[in-house]
Amino acid sequence: MRKRLIQVLGFLISTFGWLFVSCTLAMDYWRILYVGGKGGNWMVKASWYWSNLWKDCVTDMSSISDCRDYDALWAVTPYVQAVRGLLMIAMGLGFIAAILCFIGMECTYIGGSEKNKRRVLLAGAALHFAGGLSAAAAYCLYTNRVARAAFAPAVDTTIIRTLLMHTEMVCFVVCVCGWLLVCSTVPTECWAYSEVHTSVLTSAHYFSNLWKDCLSDSTGVTDCKVFPTFLALRPYIHVCRSFLFTSILLGLFGSILALVGMKCTKLGGSETVNAKVTFAGGINYLTSGLCGMFTYSWYGHRVVSEFMDPGFVGKRYELGPALFVGWGGSALLMLGGLVFSFTAGNQGFQSRTEKQPSPLSGDKQIILSSSSSSSSDKQKSSRAAYGLDAYV
Repeated sequence: MRKRLIQVLGFLISTFGWLFVSCTLAMDYWRILYVGGKGGNWMVKASWYWSNLWKDCVTDMSSISDCRDYDALWAVTPYVQAVRGLLMIAMGLGFIAAILCFIGMECTYIGGSEKNKRRVLLAGAALHFAGGLSAAAAYCLYTNRVARAAFAPAVDTTIIRTLLMHTEMVCFVVCVCGWLLVCSTVPTECWAYSEVHTSVLTSAHYFSNLWKDCLSDSTGVTDCKVFPTFLALRPYIHVCRSFLFTSILLGLFGSILALVGMKCTKLGGSETVNAKVTFAGGINYLTSGLCGMFTYSWYGHRVVSEFMDPGFVGKRYELGPALFVGWGGSALLMLGGLVFSFTAGNQGFQSRTEKQPSPLSGDKQIILSSSSSSSSDKQKSSRAAYGLDAYV
């Protein structure tokens, strides 16, 4: 009975959440701006500018609103399109999840056996969770853009550059430490170990890595045997070696690129070029961490699966300390690379329209200023001869 009540309560909560998310698509006032109160005439002249995902509107003191729908889909700001897409995904996943949860609950007579109903209910819960993450990402993205637009003019560019420089320095140290931890696992012997006690005084320790198997007795004598052949190794050893060396090389390239592109160094070129180089270094760090995480996770999975398999007749090993060191180093590489890519990508890949200079600059402004001193007829002729199309 308690289980059914919990399921019904969860179904109601998730359904109400899905309804709330659906309502926000049609709601106004996603963002609002108040203009008025200057010069003592705020009671006469005041306006509210507000917008949602579909239109921009203005409302004056007489409560008259004038709205303008957004242009064609390909002309809408990219982040608005991203928020729309994430919310649509959240609505679709939530709708499917509600159907699956209704079928899988114990209080319904549909869905088949109890085992099938539990599977359907688990699938619905997973879809609800994915839909919630999608909706949360949409709202966080929109809030981030509004907050950046509101607070960016009040922040000095020197302060922003200093913060970015310190962030890059911290990320570089974190990534280098992670890369060194990954490199340290290559010669480490204890990737997996097994301990055998024959008596109180005698015991043996078996441990291995990607290159050899070793045996150490209670007297401290260690005997190692390198894997005799390259072609006779098990496939997962080859894959782990390949991904480990790929991780090390990508981390090395990422360190070089990050060192060239960081703001605290005088290498590279302009700010935009340096930001792109730093972004490339962050991507290398991130990929290096993913390769390392895959290596240690796959090796650890094989160790755990063989240990837990009742039909396995070989020696059962346990997870060695090298795997935990590798997991920590890979996590540092992924974290630093992600922050590198995010901070440098915002600066290096801004929209080209924000960076392009005005078509009327330099000599063109001089031409227009000289033409403005002539008569009106000459102005008309000069505008016809030196219009905006002449400088494209």
